[in-house]
Amino acid sequence: MEIGILGALEVRAASKIRPLGGTKQRAVLAVLLINRNRAVSTESLIDAVWDGAFDGDPNIVDVYVSRLRDKIDRPFGRSTLQTVRGVGYRLQDDAPDLA
Repeated sequence: MEIGILGALEVRAASKIRPLGGTKQRAVLAVLLINRNRAVSTESLIDAVWDGAFDGDPNIVDVYVSRLRDKIDRPFGRSTLQTVRGVGYRLQDDAPDLA
């Protein structure tokens, strides 16, 4: 599996492009890719994705991460998008190749 970040953000697996969802979901993935192998706090994700203009329930990040797992982990039997208890999330080293 590859994740393209130059141009449109996309996930390719088995020669097919897998849809990633809307702008916010793509932005969450982009932040996690940029910080690959490092825990990113929920607050940092909110600041980066919503540009400091967020006044809703921070659990929305959990929803976006769950949807991303449905796209990049579960279909492949992987767990590269990890929850770091008390911190946030991490895209682990064995994450897909960037293209």
